[in-house]
Amino acid sequence: MYFLKGVSDIIPTPAIKKYVSDYETVMNTKEPIYFAVSLLPCSRLWVWLANKVEMKQSNAYYAWKKDNKDGHPEKHYKKLLNKYLNVTDKEAYRIFRMQMQNEHDFFASS
Repeated sequence: MYFLKGVSDIIPTPAIKKYVSDYETVMNTKEPIYFAVSLLPCSRLWVWLANKVEMKQSNAYYAWKKDNKDGHPEKHYKKLLNKYLNVTDKEAYRIFRMQMQNEHDFFASS
């Protein structure tokens, strides 16, 4: 079992602290469109993971897998990003790459 008595028993790794901190920084210091950019790596990763992970229907995460395996996050983001960003926007690219690295580091530390 997990033996958690409360929220204070959950100690985030340095990778997850950075992951959350970077989201917060983007949200508090950049134009709102950049927060959408920062969310894109996670949404794309969920689809990929849902299609790669194998599990039985009895698994607690099966509903998550089922809900995400046929997702198309680009449909939700494409129109918004195309409307408000230039294809060569270096800050958007930097934020996207930063969050991709954060996704990697988070999973690698788990």
